[in-house]
Amino acid sequence: MAEIKDTLIATDLDGTYLYPKHRFRLLDKSYTIFSKRFIADGGHLLFVTSRNKHLYKKLNKKLGGGVDMIGCNGSLVFSNGELIKEEHFESEKLVSLMEEIERDYKPMLCMACSEKHNLVVPQKKESIIFKCYLYSQFRLGDRFVCNTKRYNWVLANDNVYKMMVFIGWGKKGKAKAERVTEELKAKYPDYEWCWSNEIIEITPKGCTKSSGLSFYLDYNHISHDNVLVVGDSGNDISMFAEFQERSYCMAHGPASVRAKAKYTIKRFDELEKVLYPSADSKSSRRKKKKKL
Repeated sequence: MAEIKDTLIATDLDGTYLYPKHRFRLLDKSYTIFSKRFIADGGHLLFVTSRNKHLYKKLNKKLGGGVDMIGCNGSLVFSNGELIKEEHFESEKLVSLMEEIERDYKPMLCMACSEKHNLVVPQKKESIIFKCYLYSQFRLGDRFVCNTKRYNWVLANDNVYKMMVFIGWGKKGKAKAERVTEELKAKYPDYEWCWSNEIIEITPKGCTKSSGLSFYLDYNHISHDNVLVVGDSGNDISMFAEFQERSYCMAHGPASVRAKAKYTIKRFDELEKVLYPSADSKSSRRKKKKKL
């Protein structure tokens, strides 16, 4: 493994860096300690997420700065606080695509992440449940607008970075999302398709987590050999494929996702043992304490 100052950890947020959930203090305390130590030693921490930029700003502030982000599955890339890459859909084609998806697959809810709106959803009965969920996340929740007129305006006029299609509830919904994603990949090859739990995610062609990460590394002259990638869902598979030798999947991730990564971990801070292979690591002390 390279020296800490040459190493970059590219981590997913939901289900990975934000697991277990802490709705009020945002991060597990041991994650904060490990992250600050890693950054202080010259390491690079990069959030590679399907989210828009709202939550990133809060997390970066909590960690004292120095963290960059790839957002909306590669449509946005930030380096040193500056937006260095931005890709969005062609509005006319996006409107047509979403009309076809609504007609052929009858999803429960569709959502958009755009330049002017962190997250916008149309007003439907399913929106009520979705709003309750976001409110229940407190500091982890995204800012959102729930308005059908505004949603339609965004698709037709705003710079949309990512679309999300909520396909169903529970285990059946997750299985359907994975299956339908493969159908849509074949049917619409001019877009990028992936899934996360019950949601299908759509981004412009060429915008994936792995492509965003590669762009970031080249821009900052960081070797691809010095990267660890961590995730837990279908939208992380592209990173696992591109950076296979140092790919880590969370143990609670779906079996089909875990199979794509080389290693499995239960918590993000288990990477401390990889980067600091000594008995004084925080995670080592935590495990010893449990055994006592």
